[in-house]
Amino acid sequence: MAAQQNLDVRRTANIIDGDRSYVFALGVESWAMQILIRDRRDSQTDNLHEDWASQLPPISVEGAVVTGHIEDMQGRFNLNNLIKDGKPSPLDMERFQRLLTVVDLDPNLADAVVDWIDADSDVTQPAGAEDPQYLRADVPYRAANRLMVSASELLLVQGFTADVYRKIEPFVCALPTRTPINVNTTSKEVLMSLADNIN
Repeated sequence: MAAQQNLDVRRTANIIDGDRSYVFALGVESWAMQILIRDRRDSQTDNLHEDWASQLPPISVEGAVVTGHIEDMQGRFNLNNLIKDGKPSPLDMERFQRLLTVVDLDPNLADAVVDWIDADSDVTQPAGAEDPQYLRADVPYRAANRLMVSASELLLVQGFTADVYRKIEPFVCALPTRTPINVNTTSKEVLMSLADNIN
């Protein structure tokens, strides 16, 4: 009986802590929205010297410490840019291959990403992969054949191990529409991917 009561007390405490954490997250989200609304009103460009790019200092709240920051995802390479008007985008393919090279990865990994997000089920890239390759996995699955929802989908793409993903993750995103790279907020690695011979 005592063990059941302890379990019930712990379960209740977990529910209360979960609800409290959710409220704290809503507070940080509200802070971020206000910063971005003010930035949109007062600024025409985004750079890392604006208020939105500042780290929220740790704030002590009941039973926790809250902190946060905002990152401009347009400072990253948008994986969905690899497809333009239903076809592979040569310019974006070159940029992604350069980015892979800059972070010491095989540039041929880009082929599998293009085949993952293009709409057909045909292997169209030399080092690409479609359903036949993925259906041979220990736990079979199919290629998405649609734009990525999250960059973490790379973990499903042929050639992308956890170690490979960790190396590329800070420099990529999966935004729903084609986006230019914001050179004011990007990393040196992404800048180097924009053209040959940028050191």
